[in-house]
Amino acid sequence: MGVFGATSWAVRPDVRAVAQTVSRKFGCSWNTYIDHPPGLGLDAVSVDFWGPGGRGDNLPPEKRRQIANYLKERTGFPRWRWIINGNHGQYADGTRFTPPGGPLWNRGHVHITFS
Repeated sequence: MGVFGATSWAVRPDVRAVAQTVSRKFGCSWNTYIDHPPGLGLDAVSVDFWGPGGRGDNLPPEKRRQIANYLKERTGFPRWRWIINGNHGQYADGTRFTPPGGPLWNRGHVHITFS
């Protein structure tokens, strides 16, 4: 994690509510970090979900899939902009993309950025 900022939990209240719900439902941890994702100023609306041991505790692929699907299918606010599950990214309109940083940056966790 050396190239990324310090771990933080400073997110908007609505984002925190979703993160805490996901954490309880799937037995995982969540965090953001300073400058997450790098250079975009979206720390307060971006969250990573990791294993119960916290940042860097890799989630198994099936658990990541469950979390990503839950986040994509939930209704209400906040709405999501993009989700990254491992090396696969998807925008809310369904467009898929390869996330920056490839497997090195994206393994073991689910990332979501909200609107």
